[in-house]
Amino acid sequence: MRGLIALFCLMLVTSGFLITHVALFFYLPLDLETKALVLLIAGLTYFFVPLTLICWLYSKPQWIKMSGAEEMIENLSKKS
Repeated sequence: MRGLIALFCLMLVTSGFLITHVALFFYLPLDLETKALVLLIAGLTYFFVPLTLICWLYSKPQWIKMSGAEEMIENLSKKS
């Protein structure tokens, strides 16, 4: 049940974040091309920054550190 509540809260936060940006772009005193460029840059940033972070966090060296396998490998190599 906690997972569903957390997912619901995440959806609310995300939709609020998106609606805030849409409202901001409606009220910006810029022409349409500039608004589109700013929206494109923001969208690409919001896509690639988390993607890069996820790829880094779940890379093999990071996964070995997080799972504790690094200590297990060191212990096994000391015993050999």
